[in-house]
Amino acid sequence: MSSSGADEKDSKSSLDAWYKVPAEHSVDGKEFWGGWASFKDGNFSSALYIFDTKTNQYLTKPQTPTGREIFGILYNEIVGAGGKIEAIIGNWNQGTNLERLNKLLRDKVPFDEAALQTFTGGQAQQRGFTKVKRIGGTLNPDGVTWQSVNIEFTRPSGN
Repeated sequence: MSSSGADEKDSKSSLDAWYKVPAEHSVDGKEFWGGWASFKDGNFSSALYIFDTKTNQYLTKPQTPTGREIFGILYNEIVGAGGKIEAIIGNWNQGTNLERLNKLLRDKVPFDEAALQTFTGGQAQQRGFTKVKRIGGTLNPDGVTWQSVNIEFTRPSGN
């Protein structure tokens, strides 16, 4: 399903993968991309989107692959190209992950539990990355929610 492989410049310590949406899911015959992933020093991070390369516009369409499918394809490409993923990184300054995290925090859900209930947290959990560490961010004036946050999902010791 993926049309691009990983770029293996630094002997498996740094890889990139792009996911090109298959032609059968095209929007009016337009070519577009569905995601990007980067692997560096054991850390996996990704961005999922539907992007029209001709108009430089983000697109949505019900029959395009889901975010879960695209995340899985990108993750598997990095692993298949020899990347040993030690952490999944979330760098959120807008979007559904941050919105979900902040909603749960306002509902008094503990930070680690709230992070695991986001889209990225759920994808991390499915792959055994259940340990949460906040590695940066900017707290909002309310002292509860975040304007931006950087989260690292890792596997528990011994896994």
